Amino acid sequence: MKIRNGIFAGVFPVMLLMGCMGGLPSCGSSEAEGLVKKIVNQKSFFIGQFVSLDDVEETATNNEAGIRVCSATLTTTRISKDITYSIRWQNKENKEYILEINN
Repeated sequence: MKIRNGIFAGVFPVMLLMGCMGGLPSCGSSEAEGLVKKIVNQKSFFIGQFVSLDDVEETATNNEAGIRVCSATLTTTRISKDITYSIRWQNKENKEYILEINN
């Protein structure tokens, strides 16, 4: 991950979570927000500690491919930035999914 003019660029680490429900979590679910928080706090030296995730929207979904694309405004102790993130199946049979922050 690189910092440019106080804005982060690149892809955050991917987080894997074992789900207990039948489908992918929604963009605004507590599971998704918790993973975003965990990813951000792992990089807090660069972008600050997680404060909130606001204006969360699902911008695309593909049930056949098993992916959701989401947008939100991320606020940390250092920045406020519009981000996109995706939630996709890692192993649908085992209910394992990945959340990846794309920008």
